[in-house]
Amino acid sequence: MNIDEFLYAVNAKKGSAVTGWLTNLDEIVICARLYEHVDQIRKFVSDNLKYPELDGFVFDSWQNVANAEQSCQDLADEGEHPEWHHYEMTQSSEEYRIIKKVYASDWLRIYYKDGTLTIEGKDTACKNKYAYLQRIQRAIEGEPGLADEVAIQFTKR
Repeated sequence: MNIDEFLYAVNAKKGSAVTGWLTNLDEIVICARLYEHVDQIRKFVSDNLKYPELDGFVFDSWQNVANAEQSCQDLADEGEHPEWHHYEMTQSSEEYRIIKKVYASDWLRIYYKDGTLTIEGKDTACKNKYAYLQRIQRAIEGEPGLADEVAIQFTKR
């Protein structure tokens, strides 16, 4: 996804937040819901050959989740009482690892609402992407019906 597609998402959700990720290769991954970040990252890196290291990491992490789920299901199938919290804890832990890896790969979390573009990521990634973020800022400011001025706020990870 590029800036035009991000702008389309902002226009489509006027008054609502638009959230997603800016990759280290200046591609934008939009997350329609706040709780689907890892699912969108998984889909994006598996569909996109530009991120092989991240794809392998995400695949391995999600395999750990699938193994935990299968282990619980096997116990349930045998009439045992599975510890489903083990699966839930594994899923949470692996999601956290994926998000940490994404930040370590110089991806930035982007969030736009009501004239503010909030960026979260490593300080070096924020500095390296500042010109691109200004392009997003100018695109939003130039769109009729959106904010006349867009502030950029940074949060270090």
